[in-house]
Amino acid sequence: MITTRRGDSGKTDLLFGRRVAKTDLRIEAVGACDEFMSALGLARAASANDARQDAVKAIQKDLIMIMGAIAGAPDGDEAPHRKIPLLDPERLTWLDAGVAALENDQPPVTDWVLPGANPESAAFDFSRTAARRAERALLALDPPIAGGPIAIYLNRVSDYLWLLARAVERETAD
Repeated sequence: MITTRRGDSGKTDLLFGRRVAKTDLRIEAVGACDEFMSALGLARAASANDARQDAVKAIQKDLIMIMGAIAGAPDGDEAPHRKIPLLDPERLTWLDAGVAALENDQPPVTDWVLPGANPESAAFDFSRTAARRAERALLALDPPIAGGPIAIYLNRVSDYLWLLARAVERETAD
């Protein structure tokens, strides 16, 4: 059931049943990641490139895990066995490889980049800004969530999306 009316009081549930205010920093971080997820959905829909669609879908799947880690990390009253892993290190390796591949093809940037050259690159640029918002919301939390692999991932994924937007622009300019 979607409509439970439990949120009408301004509170919501974290994983494992703990209720918090909808303005709680964890809910803000999960919400920013959810916005990022939707922005990525727009980018994936705007792209006709199968490889880019697959990469975006992989990031979206990572975000599901990241949101679970934010909403389910223990903070004193939750059992330690319920701790959700923060991020598989292989995901950072995958992302670093994608960034490196795109950077190798990137000519030097000599001027400001204005988003909007075409719908696909604009969608990747919009996704990048949503990633940055999610990163800032995450960094407002206390450790261990604020630091570590999730923060690194969100920082690097925004770089990846910036590079994807530039790659799309180069492809469509030719």
